[in-house]
Amino acid sequence: MRKSHAVRRWLAAVVGWFLFGLFNGTQTYFTRIYLAAVNWKLVYSFSLLDAGIWALLTPVILYVARRCSASRIRWYWVLACQFPLGIVFSLVHFTAFTKALPYVGYYQMGRVSLFQSLLPVRLQSDLLTYWLLVGIVQAVEYYREAQERERRTAQLETSLVEARLHALRMQLQPHFLFNALNTISSLMYKDVPAADRVLNRLAGFLRLALETAKSQEVCLQTELEYTDRYLDIEKVRFLDRLVVEREIDPDVLDALVPTLILQPLVENAIRHGVGSNAGGGRMWIRARRADGTLHVEVEDEGRPPRDILEGVGITNARSRLAALYGDRQSLAIGTGASGGFHVSLELPYRPGDYQHDAHFGN
Repeated sequence: MRKSHAVRRWLAAVVGWFLFGLFNGTQTYFTRIYLAAVNWKLVYSFSLLDAGIWALLTPVILYVARRCSASRIRWYWVLACQFPLGIVFSLVHFTAFTKALPYVGYYQMGRVSLFQSLLPVRLQSDLLTYWLLVGIVQAVEYYREAQERERRTAQLETSLVEARLHALRMQLQPHFLFNALNTISSLMYKDVPAADRVLNRLAGFLRLALETAKSQEVCLQTELEYTDRYLDIEKVRFLDRLVVEREIDPDVLDALVPTLILQPLVENAIRHGVGSNAGGGRMWIRARRADGTLHVEVEDEGRPPRDILEGVGITNARSRLAALYGDRQSLAIGTGASGGFHVSLELPYRPGDYQHDAHFGN
């Protein structure tokens, strides 16, 4: 693979030098034709020979330039190495060039050899060409290193975000589990069958959670079914005192939302609404789409909370939203139109595939 890549790179250099030779020959021809008659064959032969020898030297120059690049050694060592190397390669090119000129129709005129007559002009040009090649190599190496750094930085940031989200998920699951176990503990001395039902539904909920343990996002339809499983547990405790109404637009059921994002919001609504009212209460779950934004609301008709404190659930939800969506999300809590606890989410609307989410059984 590396050998074929090197061959393709050298062939590209040959094509580039050939085009450069044609361009240089054309420029020389049209510059001199206005002054005197010009043999176009000699002009193009001269330019293509010059470019051809550079094409042969290019692989060696590229290898040396990479070995002496600023990514491997200090910049002052780069200058210290490349300056004498520039003279060496320029002399090699110039010597080979003058030795080959007779084969394309250029011969010695008088007592002055081609080497002596062309040296003052060509050596300086060859030095500039060598330094141009080295500069291109250094620029390409720097660009590749910058791209590699950006790639590694992006991978690191992604890994950090995933680790943070995983930690938040791990924080949320015990929080919910402890609350459910407290419910079971309180029912064990009052209503054993009810405690058994809660335990069975808790097992079902945890099984479903494990099915999407690696998914940071699920469709809203799946998230609502998660919420139903949680509400099944709560309804055992509150019986008919808990009434849940949904106002969900059908076209947002495929919207992607963070996994288990609704459960802590619903838990807070129950605690501030039904849990604080002996006669029970009503709770609303709403979802709609507007201008590419998904709006989700959870509200209860309990007593207006005096001081709204963010517990583990709300803090966790806020952190997960920020990690997943950055500045394109918001979470606001306060008092709703019914006078109870109200929380609203806004996040980018992105459709998912419900068929790829967990399949819910009984």
